[in-house]
Amino acid sequence: GDGTARCTHVAFHPTQREVLLLGTANGLFRSTDRGRSWIEVGVPLAARQTVHFAFDPRQPDHLFLLTAGGLFEGNLSDGWWERRLAVLQAPEPLSEELTDPVEEPTDSIRQLTAVAVDLHAASTLYLADTRGLLRSLDGGRSWQRLSRIGLASASIRRLLPLTHSPTILYAATARGVARYDPGAERWTMLTYGQASVTVHDLAAAHRQLWAATDEG
Repeated sequence: GDGTARCTHVAFHPTQREVLLLGTANGLFRSTDRGRSWIEVGVPLAARQTVHFAFDPRQPDHLFLLTAGGLFEGNLSDGWWERRLAVLQAPEPLSEELTDPVEEPTDSIRQLTAVAVDLHAASTLYLADTRGLLRSLDGGRSWQRLSRIGLASASIRRLLPLTHSPTILYAATARGVARYDPGAERWTMLTYGQASVTVHDLAAAHRQLWAATDEG
């Protein structure tokens, strides 16, 4: 169908290694045979245009689905879905006194780009957009925009949570890879100079971090 071939995000189920979940511009799909065949997952009409999704680490069938219409919370087992954040209801940035003068994106419409679940506290969610990072401590019912101090670019494309104490977030940004420490509430840029290119996605393996960028 129209838009279904435009894939936006794919991931293995955390506990069922034969199961894959695929987000597209026209719906969410699941495979139980490692991608050989796909079945559409029933989601609300407003949640069909998938941008990104994240599994709950404690309940693997519990999913947070980020779409063009906002953030939805759902369950792959029973088909329950509920909207947690609408795009038009996204919080405004903090006052200028609390933010550093980073470059704002030129687009006037904020775009939601990634969602992540805290690995130690499932009720803590992180939501990235083209203006920085938001955090919810109550499962998505209320949101707070976090400081951008230390962040070279406010345009975040992907989030990667890794197990530390507390969870550490790595972000793919328009100016390289950034690391966010929730405990210190501080950003640190990990790439400088020629490495400060647009990063589109991140992955981790053992003690290595992989970044997909404009230059390789």
